[in-house]
Amino acid sequence: MVAKGKARIRTIMNAALTPEDLDFAIGAFEKIGKELAILAQH
Repeated sequence: MVAKGKARIRTIMNAALTPEDLDFAIGAFEKIGKELAILAQH
């Protein structure tokens, strides 16, 4: 159980990931982070 407002997302990186895989993941985090206003927009 995690206290409200204290949740985290864990990720695992490994050598099998391609640059495209990483770009996809980063893009997804950026998109949702901005939609939820939890990621600064530059």
